[in-house]
Amino acid sequence: MKRLVPIIVLAVIAGCSGGNEFKKFSGALPVLQMPLKFDNSGLIQADAHVSVPDEFKRYLPSGADLVLGKLYEDDKTIGIVYLRTGDVNTPVVMTYSPDGVKLDSANLFAYDDDLQGADVKRLVTFLSDRKIQTVDSILIWTEIYPDGEPDITDATRVQQLSMDTVIRLIDKNGKIVKE
Repeated sequence: MKRLVPIIVLAVIAGCSGGNEFKKFSGALPVLQMPLKFDNSGLIQADAHVSVPDEFKRYLPSGADLVLGKLYEDDKTIGIVYLRTGDVNTPVVMTYSPDGVKLDSANLFAYDDDLQGADVKRLVTFLSDRKIQTVDSILIWTEIYPDGEPDITDATRVQQLSMDTVIRLIDKNGKIVKE
């Protein structure tokens, strides 16, 4: 029994140090001002982008380069917004328990495969009540041929515009759900 006590103490210390490390990471992040807006043309309405030190990279979602800051923090969960940089800067929200366990995440610029070739504009707004509003406008061009003949000189081009709004909520358990 005396030999088990040091092993149990080491296990408890190791478990606690991970939580303390996450608290150090999340405590150093700026709190984001709401509303925070992104669109897929590259506009990011945020004051700062924080590079992540190597020792904290394990908390980042796959492919994320930068952390923008804390979306919220309460006794049970913490929401953090990351950024995947590239042709389109993609916001990713991830929720954690206070000790750094990942609870849920959402890539807010993920598109359906059937939208290939469409002109898609997406506006994502983080609101202060843990709601995330996504507004999509989708413009599709269609060519209509008279008499079913595929002669491009006789084709009529028609635009079809559709708009859709989705509201997501981060619930008290850190789950990101559609309302």
